[in-house]
Amino acid sequence: MGVKVAKISVLPDEVEAIATEVKSFADRFTYVLTSGGIGPTHDDVTFEAVAKAFGEKIHLHPEMVKLVQKFFGPQKSKPESPKMKLACVPESSLLNYGVDEKTGHRFPYPLISVRNVYIFPGIPSLMKRALDGLGHLFQNEKTQFYTREIYVNVEETRIASVLNDANAKFCPRTNLGSYPDWVSNYHRVKLILDSDSEADL
Repeated sequence: MGVKVAKISVLPDEVEAIATEVKSFADRFTYVLTSGGIGPTHDDVTFEAVAKAFGEKIHLHPEMVKLVQKFFGPQKSKPESPKMKLACVPESSLLNYGVDEKTGHRFPYPLISVRNVYIFPGIPSLMKRALDGLGHLFQNEKTQFYTREIYVNVEETRIASVLNDANAKFCPRTNLGSYPDWVSNYHRVKLILDSDSEADL
């Protein structure tokens, strides 16, 4: 996508903590992706926290209300139902509908975004599906990343000094990651190199 991950933060299910971090990230970074906390239970507070981060309130979004009613049925999604929490989003929310890469059909349920904050589901498979279908939102056509993988059949401790020297010489033009593997029969270390310059790589 041409996007670098700048920072990852793990937070408790607390409105104030999430709101503070979201506001800080939104002011510093181009995109902010949250994961989880958008269900119907008491500890699902991400929508409320994002609203608080930008001085907004949450409200029942008419289109989201219709989607919840369509999904669960009118009798199971009355206004007082916990399911309606799924439709209660920040006031300035945008509804982003992705496209299923396999079928080409539009997703039936949108991803909510507020300014540069994109609020993803916490279930890994659903988050991946949403990200795959909405990758165009984060596409940076001006930047391209190149990656190489090198597999080494020696213990990481034996090449640590070489890796340290290489990283000191080529970073930040090229990033080097070292990942030991005690299971494989073919290698002991996997090295991953990435750069936005193919020549540097």
